[in-house]
This record gives sequence, C-alpha cells and structure tokens, in this order.
Amino acid sequence: MKITQTLVFDTSLSQDKAIKTIASIEEMETLESLGDRFESVGVHEGMTLLVHTSLRSLGWVCGGAQTVIDSLLNAVGPGGTIVFPAFTGNNTDPIHWRRPPVATEAVRRKILANTPPHHTRHSLPWSNVGAVPRLAASWEGAVRSTHPQHSFLAIGPRATDLCRPDEYNYDFPLGEEGVLGRLYELDATVLFIGAPWTATTAWHLSEFRIHQPLPKQLVKDDVSVVTWKGKRAYAHYNTLWHDVSDFEDIGAEFLQHHGEICSSLSLPGPFPLRRIGFRDLVDRAIPIIRTFRGL
Repeated sequence: MKITQTLVFDTSLSQDKAIKTIASIEEMETLESLGDRFESVGVHEGMTLLVHTSLRSLGWVCGGAQTVIDSLLNAVGPGGTIVFPAFTGNNTDPIHWRRPPVATEAVRRKILANTPPHHTRHSLPWSNVGAVPRLAASWEGAVRSTHPQHSFLAIGPRATDLCRPDEYNYDFPLGEEGVLGRLYELDATVLFIGAPWTATTAWHLSEFRIHQPLPKQLVKDDVSVVTWKGKRAYAHYNTLWHDVSDFEDIGAEFLQHHGEICSSLSLPGPFPLRRIGFRDLVDRAIPIIRTFRGL
C-alpha cells in the first residue's frame, strides 16, 4: 500500500491546530489481487492449508478479513480446506499467566469462577491469532475442534475429519492425536500471510516429537471452563510447556538450510507471504530445535 500525505484545513479550528496530516490510499488488495498473490506462491485447488495471518501486513484490503477468507476459499476451490488456529488462551488456568500474573490464589479462583464456558460457536478466538480467524469462527460451514484452549477451525470438505467436533480428548492437543497430527498425515501446506515465525504452530508438533517419552518437567497441568452434559464444569488436562521465544531464530536457521522449499513473496509488512509443506516444516525443524535448545 502506498500512502501520500494530504493537508486538510478546517476553518473551525485555530490557526495552529488547523492543518492536519492524513493518509490517502493509492494501492490496495482486492479479492483478485490476493488470489494472484496466493497463486504466485503455489496455492492451488484441492489444497489443505493451515493459515497464519497478519491482516495488517497486507496493507489496505478492500473488505478486510472477509476478503482474505473469500480469496483463500477461491484459491483452494470447493475441494480444498482452509484451517486456522482458534486458540483461547484466556480460558486456561490463571496460575500460569505471566502478562499479567495473578496476585493471589483467591484472584485465580475468582477468574475461573467467572470465565464463560468454552463454546465452539460463541467463544471468540484469542486476539493474538488475528482478525481473520476471529471472523472465520462465525463463517457459515466452519467446523471447530472442541479443545477449550487449543482449538482449530476449518472450512471445506475435510473440516469435520480434521477438527472432529464430537471428540473430547483434551490431553496434548498439539500432539500426534490432535489436529496437527492429522494435518501431518494429510501432507497439508502451511501458508503464512505476513505472520512471523512465532506463529508456527506446526513446530509444537516438532517439540512433541523431540520429547518422547515426555519428561515430567515438560508436562503442564491445565484447566479450562467447559460445558459438560449441560452443566458448567472444569476440564483438567495435560499439555506441553511450549516455547516460542526462539522461533524467530529457528526460522532464520530454517531458511538458511531449507530456503529452497519455501515459496515467498514480499508484502507491505515486515514478514512475507510464505508457503511451506507441513511435513517439511515439522521434520526439518527438529534437528534445528535440538541444536538451539541443546537437546
């Protein structure tokens, strides 16, 4: 998006406050231009895409998040499926929170007592996952997995098989038995739309595979508020202590060694449009993660 500076004069203001600077739109993304971008990095009909998005990175988009979803659906066609992380990190045990932490056990209990139960249709994905998944959660035909913290949502013919909306196994949602494991089996594709490496959910599956059998110190006890048999309940489950603090460095190393398997296109924001095969992303990151973490 190109922006020029335009001076606006408002006679109702005093002279020193009269001149304001505003931005003018010269270039924009449309349904067609986004489709061209996706095609240029190798997105095609029939694909199953795990999509990480930063709407802001695209510059001005006519129609915003709706246009991005429409363009993705056009790109994969009626035989393809798009998948988004739909995490709800605010429905977790506050004892693990750090930004901000809870002050006392009494505060923790009060937060849990007042947290709405997770609902696959009504619970908005956490703002950290971006505006596009938050809109996709209410999209007609969208299917969302049931996990109260690490859910995924999908649109397309593989949505139900991937998300399994009738399955209530909450342990290790980013492991082999969850949506990431099924995306690996399908040999899906990961599409980063201006999202940083810290958004690489597939690398949590890499972490899971590195730590087998799972050391007790890496297993986190967590709790979320759910509805069970029509009543409010607390779901207790295990997850891994996942770490994204070094994902940007891991990503840089990944590109240095495996850049040839990544198809990329620059965007107005700091991070590109990038397509990578899901299995390659998981498998080739494992030795890099081991090296970075001394494992």
